[in-house]
Amino acid sequence: MPKGRGRDGSSKKPVKALVPDEEGSNIVFGHDGPKKTNKNGPKTSSAKPKQNATDPPDPDAPKKPDTRQIIGGASWTGKLPVNLLSEHCQKQKWAKPEYTMTKTSNGFSSSVVLKSTDPKTKETLSLPPFVLPPSHRAITLQPTAVEARHFAATYTLFRVCSMRNIHMMLPPTFRDFWKNEFEQSKQEDVKAGRAWMYAADPFIAQQEQGEAHALGVRRKAEEDKRREAAKTAVNVNLGAGPDINSHVSKGWTKAPSVEMGKLVRATVESLVQRNGVWNPHGVTFPESKAQGVVNELVDLGFRKSHVEEAMQECKDREETLEWLLIHVPEDDLPRWSLPEGYTAGISLASGNPKRDATILRLAEAGYSTDLCGKTLDNSAGDEGRAAEALQAALLNRSQTDSSKEVSNGPDASTSWVEEQETLAAIFGDRLKTVSDSVSEIQLQVPDLKKCTLRVRKALHYPEVPPILAVISPGLPAYIRLSILRQLIEHAETDLLGEPMIFNLVDWLEAEVPRITENPGRLRDVSAAISGLPTSIKASEKKPAYHKATAPKIIWKEGMPKSVEMYNGWLSRQSSVQQQKMLAARKKLPAWTQRDVIVQAVNQNQVTIISGETGSGKSTQSVQFILDDMIQRQLGSCANIICTQPRRISALGLADRVSDERCMKVGDEVGYAIRGESKIRAGHTKITFVTTGVLLRKLQTSGGHVEDILAALADVSHVVIDEVHERSLDTDFLLILLRDILPKRRDLRVILMSATLDATVFENYFIKAASVGKGNIEGRTFPVEDLYLDDVLRITGHSARSQRYDDESELQETDEQVAHTIQALGMNINYSLIADCVKAIDQDLGDDEGGILIFLPGVVEISRTLDAIRGLPDIYALPLHASLLPSEQRRVFPPPPRGQRKVIAATNVAETSITIEDIVAVIDCGKVKETSFDPQNDMVKLEEVWASRAA
Repeated sequence: MPKGRGRDGSSKKPVKALVPDEEGSNIVFGHDGPKKTNKNGPKTSSAKPKQNATDPPDPDAPKKPDTRQIIGGASWTGKLPVNLLSEHCQKQKWAKPEYTMTKTSNGFSSSVVLKSTDPKTKETLSLPPFVLPPSHRAITLQPTAVEARHFAATYTLFRVCSMRNIHMMLPPTFRDFWKNEFEQSKQEDVKAGRAWMYAADPFIAQQEQGEAHALGVRRKAEEDKRREAAKTAVNVNLGAGPDINSHVSKGWTKAPSVEMGKLVRATVESLVQRNGVWNPHGVTFPESKAQGVVNELVDLGFRKSHVEEAMQECKDREETLEWLLIHVPEDDLPRWSLPEGYTAGISLASGNPKRDATILRLAEAGYSTDLCGKTLDNSAGDEGRAAEALQAALLNRSQTDSSKEVSNGPDASTSWVEEQETLAAIFGDRLKTVSDSVSEIQLQVPDLKKCTLRVRKALHYPEVPPILAVISPGLPAYIRLSILRQLIEHAETDLLGEPMIFNLVDWLEAEVPRITENPGRLRDVSAAISGLPTSIKASEKKPAYHKATAPKIIWKEGMPKSVEMYNGWLSRQSSVQQQKMLAARKKLPAWTQRDVIVQAVNQNQVTIISGETGSGKSTQSVQFILDDMIQRQLGSCANIICTQPRRISALGLADRVSDERCMKVGDEVGYAIRGESKIRAGHTKITFVTTGVLLRKLQTSGGHVEDILAALADVSHVVIDEVHERSLDTDFLLILLRDILPKRRDLRVILMSATLDATVFENYFIKAASVGKGNIEGRTFPVEDLYLDDVLRITGHSARSQRYDDESELQETDEQVAHTIQALGMNINYSLIADCVKAIDQDLGDDEGGILIFLPGVVEISRTLDAIRGLPDIYALPLHASLLPSEQRRVFPPPPRGQRKVIAATNVAETSITIEDIVAVIDCGKVKETSFDPQNDMVKLEEVWASRAA
């Protein structure tokens, strides 16, 4: 190539550096100087004259050294640091390294910035530039920008690969840097506690370091807050005098301290707690001062229930304070009562890590570590037997006595396995199977970040309760034991003889907040807290089996909760937002039948409501029933469960009804689906559930009517939507409901569907209960039907779309369309769907509106989305039952501005959900149905043409 010209023959200016940019860097080399022009004469330049393009190159001119020679030397044939870093980033799926360049009077200095993008959240995390510490900063200066760039790449490789022998692949100069200066810098950082800087994954290390820093800042703020609070609360007067903050008692500040071993300390505490004499003369606490003392001690940090318990045994304020300091467990004492820097609890340190780990697992329920250790030793190291013995001690009964109370029954292994499978279907990821006999369920308790129920199978379960443990680091040990004690008593009273774990979880999520506020008497759990046994009183023993009884709803008007609900409902009706929603609801056809539906439900046990699609029956009927009960001041009695055949239906209806009532999901209106629920026990009045979830709630060991009555004891209305689908779950649910209706005359069952034969269901229920009927007329919209031949003409798919003036041309085109239809065959043509979407988008122009495509399965949805994603301004979304609830909800909001929403869905989008912005529907005409193959004697899923009824 002629000297002074580029690859395309164009002339180029001479430059300072003679190093080509082989790695594709962005370094720009400057010219010798600014151009000098002479307006009145020819151009002049200090550079030597350009060589003519036709002249041959000078053979004596020195060759330009390339980057490889500059970095590695004349004999280097290996890879360069920049290439090695790029390959490493590519293997780790990080972004391409970015280089910064700084020019100083002493040379060039460069650094590397690494970035990584989360494939799920699409969030990009950028790390600070990798630079040497100030003590080694001098070696970063390089004579040229290229050398500085490779030096920065080498140091970055050292930061993420220092544990590997990559330096063997580096050029000699950079290999020496790696083995000497870089290694010395690393040793200094490790000594200074900065070893995390050399992690293999710097992004995870950076995130963990940030979390650790935030935790340290938070802990320091909490410690400062505790110290500040201790300064103001430490002045507690144990002597006489009404003012507890007037002065510091000299006896209190100069009290001697006694150091005790843990065993001696536990023994002394137990002796004082059990044998201490309080108020020997039976002096009654003055009522005039009682409330003031309660408020005083609560302000000091004690729980109100503990103060009230202490005042029942003590004669005055000073004695009450002493009683509290002795009896309240140390992990629930106010901070001012503990030495500065003291941490409640005893840590284990022995030569048997396995035993220590077992003791800590047992102690997570709230038992003392000493008691857990003794019980484990007495159980020959068997954790299951030790847990059973601890639970018996908590209930003030011996393990042998508990076993005597249980009659021998059949082995319950099969029922335990079936119950675990059922719980896995209900709770999903919230259930963790530890072993064949132990499982843990994450509880959803307000104001508690983490709360877990550990369930261990008992020998005679379900004739006896399982071995339970409530684990929550945020709760004091004695409160965990109080919760556990009340939970076991509830199980023994109401749940024996049937699988009970689901009911235990339900009870805990509703009752834990109440027990936390009022944990009960401290003496009831003192044995388990102190680790010392107590005697068993025969009067305290409970029978092992109680037949479950079904508490009835108290149908009484004007109860306080009902009045509160009525006042809140009345105040919301006057709000602007509620009036706007009410105006929209009145436009629905269902609103005209409001009184008819309410009257039919109140006068009959079973009500059959039929209504056209879009009439509002699914969203309005349940609201009509609830509003009527609230207006009659029976709101506290309302508990309406509405079943839906699919999860997306339950989610969509819960969101829609909550919006219409101007409330958040999970308050008055909630949902419960497999693996997710959003309800508030005692507050949620309308719950949308899938049919399977309700059946799980009703699942019992023997399927007796009494068991189903107990499960539905607090339910006032059961609404079965889309009953015409006649699935196995729906039919089985109808059987159960018909059996219990004669024994629950206050229970109301509502059946709803768009296309049901009311006579069939009326004849089914007429012998068990009275049946009422209601009908909601639909409303029609102008809909234009276009069939396959019309679509081919409009889209021009394999046939040009044009106007025809005579019948011969039209006939010829019909023949072409017929030929195209034959060529398409019986399979789904995805390019035709894409052409159809494109034609609809062009026809709509700037008008808003989405497109819904019905397809038979997930595979077809995926292929359709692949076909239409190449179209401009298309916002494509899938919708099928296998998606997560959060992904299914994406179909409801409007698309981004300037894009058209296209939803590829199975038949889940046919009923019970409303996507408001859909203006066009493409139906491929095929569905997947199960059918029985008599030749192979098996059930198969096959793709068939949809019937006209569907």
